[in-house]
Amino acid sequence: MFKVGCVGIDTSHPGSFVKVMREAGLQLEYTEVYNDGFRTDQEVEAFMELAGVSQRCTSLDEMAKSVDIAFIHDCNWDRHLELAAPFIEAGTPVFIDKPVVGNLAECRKLEALVKGGAKILGGSSLRYAIEVGELRELLADSKEQVIAMLGTCGVDRFNYGIHIVEALHAIMGPGAKSVSYSGVTSTGNTDIEQYVVTWESGAKVTYQLQSGVWQPCHVMLQTDQAVHHREIIIDNVYLALLRYIQAVLEGTCEATDVYVQTEAIHIMLAGEASRLRDGAEIALKDLPEIPVHFDGNEFCNEYALANKP
Repeated sequence: MFKVGCVGIDTSHPGSFVKVMREAGLQLEYTEVYNDGFRTDQEVEAFMELAGVSQRCTSLDEMAKSVDIAFIHDCNWDRHLELAAPFIEAGTPVFIDKPVVGNLAECRKLEALVKGGAKILGGSSLRYAIEVGELRELLADSKEQVIAMLGTCGVDRFNYGIHIVEALHAIMGPGAKSVSYSGVTSTGNTDIEQYVVTWESGAKVTYQLQSGVWQPCHVMLQTDQAVHHREIIIDNVYLALLRYIQAVLEGTCEATDVYVQTEAIHIMLAGEASRLRDGAEIALKDLPEIPVHFDGNEFCNEYALANKP
């Protein structure tokens, strides 16, 4: 059984992961918890009771010495690498929940850490969704070439938007070239934004984000031979992600390349830069010259207000 350290209980993920780990009989279990976020002591105690955890750590250095992997669940992505640092220093693998980071400088730091030997997993569970795997296998078997693809998602621009971008990126593979913001359609109580990513192959991939409303994630792709559609069943995505993490720990699966992980974030940064520049096409290679980021501190404060105990 792999001992998992839970760092932060900001989101619903830790509680949901507990249920999936148990029901699927995975060799993963939370054994310790650390929390310095907005959740109260009462909420931490409730999680500990749910997960069967008896140890609440007061320092990450302490936790890093006694777990097999840490799960960073803090909703402030600007703190993720800081929270992961004690585990990386101790040589302990880390899973960083989505979004892993929110700016180019931290993408570069993440890449350097992995290049230096750190074992860092992370990102959206949708990258490992069953339906995403089915589409990848279908394309590989049929030798079809993707010409255009559309992915939909709801809730917000980055914290949830990263889900559909990672799913689309997993199907296409690396090679995104540029992003253009197509605009927004407003109905008075919700907005739908569209961003078009051009791949080096010439394929056009659109991610469509609806704000303020949860929506299921759908993927429709058109190839040189056919049209394919999948709805990503959200109830199954945590199991797929946790099986992937377990397989990496067991040594039966390679971790996703860090440059693949960060390219998905580059796409969203380029999309945000395009939105702020009235839809100008932004090449990913030009991102170092553009001061754009997603603010994790701001998101965390808003999330805390919306999720009071």
